[in-house]
Amino acid sequence: MDPEAREALEARIGEALDAGRLADAAHATIEGYGPEILGYLMAMQRDESDARDVFGQFSEDLWKSMATFKRASSMRTWSYKLAHSAFVRFARDPYRRRGRRLETAEYSQLVERVTSQLSRERVNAKLEAARAELGADDQALVILRVDRKLAWNDIADVMAAAGDAGDVAALRKRFERIKQRLKKLVA
Repeated sequence: MDPEAREALEARIGEALDAGRLADAAHATIEGYGPEILGYLMAMQRDESDARDVFGQFSEDLWKSMATFKRASSMRTWSYKLAHSAFVRFARDPYRRRGRRLETAEYSQLVERVTSQLSRERVNAKLEAARAELGADDQALVILRVDRKLAWNDIADVMAAAGDAGDVAALRKRFERIKQRLKKLVA
């Protein structure tokens, strides 16, 4: 999504929140950022079915917590925080992997439409294999910075939400080490 479209989406979501139309804000968020978030989860999860389950949980978390969004960050960053948190919960609790369905049919249909629209991006096979060698937190860092082009402050915010290090300088240094490791693995 180009910056102008992202800005327009953020404004539309903000207007809905200002008017107290939480359902409209959630709908616009899932419709606007859903494909991007699902792509992130698919890259992290590596199993489409599990990624869809985590996306369903993310969507439910978004819907249920929309009233608590304080706008300390963009809706995009907050969505990544929720998605990352849902991913971490899923990864830590393998016995309860099944996401609960959203409470309304409308949102279930919206989630299904977004998930069916997205075809997983394909990257160089060597790079894909090298990225698979990284741990989940390192993969998240690479995806958020390289694939999603989030700012360092936003990445720190997302990573801190899951209890990871939220220090920008530490994340930048870690990212440099990851890049060096990927170069060695690809070569």
